[in-house]
Amino acid sequence: MAISILLSKLYHSVVGHYPIKLVAGESGLSNAVKWVHMVENKEISSFLDGQEIVFTTGIGVQTPEDLLALIKENVCNRASGMVVNIGPYIKEVTPEMLDYCNEVHFPLFVVPWQVKMARIIKVFCSYILESEKHEVELASAVQNAVYSPEQTRLYVPVFEEHGFREPGKFHVAILDAGDGKTSQEIRVDRKRKIEFRLESFQAKAIVADMDTAFVLFFMDVTADGINDFAEKLLAFMNAKYENAAFRIAIGNEVSRLSELVTSYTQACRIFQISGDTDEGRFITNYSEIGAYKVLLELDRQEVSEAYIQETIGPLIEYDKLNNSDFVQVLDLYLRHSGRVHPVASTLFVHRNTINYKLKRIEKLLDCDLSDFYVRLNLAVALMLRKISR
Repeated sequence: MAISILLSKLYHSVVGHYPIKLVAGESGLSNAVKWVHMVENKEISSFLDGQEIVFTTGIGVQTPEDLLALIKENVCNRASGMVVNIGPYIKEVTPEMLDYCNEVHFPLFVVPWQVKMARIIKVFCSYILESEKHEVELASAVQNAVYSPEQTRLYVPVFEEHGFREPGKFHVAILDAGDGKTSQEIRVDRKRKIEFRLESFQAKAIVADMDTAFVLFFMDVTADGINDFAEKLLAFMNAKYENAAFRIAIGNEVSRLSELVTSYTQACRIFQISGDTDEGRFITNYSEIGAYKVLLELDRQEVSEAYIQETIGPLIEYDKLNNSDFVQVLDLYLRHSGRVHPVASTLFVHRNTINYKLKRIEKLLDCDLSDFYVRLNLAVALMLRKISR
């Protein structure tokens, strides 16, 4: 696991104890920081590994133009932010520096000369190491809570140590980016962005990386509060990562830490029926999925498969052999309460084409689509098919 922490957390850890001031690049406080580095000139900057907070006294720069060039070099070398010591070498940061840092979202801090930067560096290093310890503990606790819920001794004490005490009001949400398994660097960056939003949300919550998705544990937050946070988080994440398509699934409230697995499982199951109950939406609550809550609890898959085959099996087979879309047409027809026009609009075809296909469907299935119970049986079969896939 990469050692890193939100820059905003590092800043808040010292801002009340030392006269350090953020003067530009506030929007970059969500940057992740892996370590600290003294950088006095462009040559030293080239040794950065990325995601460091850099410090400079200015001893290696001669003019304001040199300092601006050093700032730009640090940005190119993927530094997370920069702390400048105002004193005999650097008299001030210029408007050009402030404008540049704001433009590229690069946090720039200043501290007066009388402050010993070594003390701030020490605090930052200690905070980063302590953060790694907590992150490892919480990641392990989350894994145990959802994969070994009966082993409460492996996760309940850890959650309690971090303020998650029972009885309480716990929710589990899952954030999925829709782009599969990505590199560790991308996942760490996304996790820090989520933590940054949680920090501004000011609610007790934990976020854990589960390889292809992120799991969020909330305590004492209402369902409406989580929905409000989810909307803001999605807007923030989609703006940051244009190639991703983030979605959030939210499980029901539970009162015991040992029941977190229930809320987690509910959130997972929402993705099983993705795109059916929440067309055009990217936030779904388990309480909103209707009859799927019952169908998802069916344990005997062979019963479901037999029912699917009995009701819409001929249609599935016909589509396979003829590369047709009869199952999709039937699904849309039932979801739109038997109205032809919205089906035609969705598929970009004439309504007569849909009417023709519906007649073919009735013939293939030997049924009457105007009959309520026929529609009900077919709808259940289509729902079970989505779950089984």
